[in-house]
Amino acid sequence: MRAIAGWGQTVMAAGFNDFGPVLERSDNAGRTWTNLASELVTYHAIWSNGATVAAVGEQFGTTLVRRSADGGATWSSNYFFGPQLAGVWGQDSTVVAVGRFGASIRTTSAGATWDTATLGNRTSLHDVHGDGTTVVAVGDGGTILHSTDLGATWSPMASGTTQALLDVWVQGSRAVAAGRAGTVVRSTDAGATWAPAASGTSLDLTSVWGDGANVVAVGSGGTIIRSTDGGATWTPASSGMTAGFRDVSGSGATFVAVNGSATAVRSRDGGATWHALTSSVHHSLYSLWMVSDRSVFVGGDDDMIFRGTR
Repeated sequence: MRAIAGWGQTVMAAGFNDFGPVLERSDNAGRTWTNLASELVTYHAIWSNGATVAAVGEQFGTTLVRRSADGGATWSSNYFFGPQLAGVWGQDSTVVAVGRFGASIRTTSAGATWDTATLGNRTSLHDVHGDGTTVVAVGDGGTILHSTDLGATWSPMASGTTQALLDVWVQGSRAVAAGRAGTVVRSTDAGATWAPAASGTSLDLTSVWGDGANVVAVGSGGTIIRSTDGGATWTPASSGMTAGFRDVSGSGATFVAVNGSATAVRSRDGGATWHALTSSVHHSLYSLWMVSDRSVFVGGDDDMIFRGTR
């Protein structure tokens, strides 16, 4: 599975396996799963905040969004003849997805209808995240787009880098984006202005997540770096891994990261120390969603979904 999200006891996962696209739903916190009709779609990202679920993907070269208004029980589809979408995020009934060549789609009706747009200068966008009415999208060439009205209008921001930014995290006034060649840029005013921060690594950083002042970024070669001041300064943390990390998520002082060698590592002290999690998993792991510091869901290859508890 390539994307996973959830709320309460309900978890949605989307991806692709050897037999075709997969969309699955669990109503008991991942103990059992129901395979939902996928319409031969390859899914790239999924988002939900309750009853509304939006999964973005492609079907025979056509961009598609599958939407549910009842927690995944029933679905409808919207087709868009445009570039592939890579990231999706929402707030209440407003959902925004971004992708290649600056492609963007937006709904204010929980996915009943969508508006399409091209953001910026057609630069490919890799991720979008927000908090409240603030939304930030990042992409190639150091692109940062900033919205204060839930994606209705956007403004380009000076990022201080030309490296591709692959992931972004926003919480309150703090925002951190990470990308190629160890690039980290941060904002202390909810994405209005940005400044580079020295990460201490030249390896690609693929994912970033934070909780308050604690921020963790992960990437190639088993790289983990940690900040305790909202991304201003960074120190390396030993992961004990050499495979590149794909995703990181957290809850409070607990962080979990997954990589392509079927391994998950966990920190209980805000990213200072990390330990491998014991499992019988033999699949590459791509996506991660933490319910709490005691429950985590991971999506991997071959239609695999894993649930960990403590």
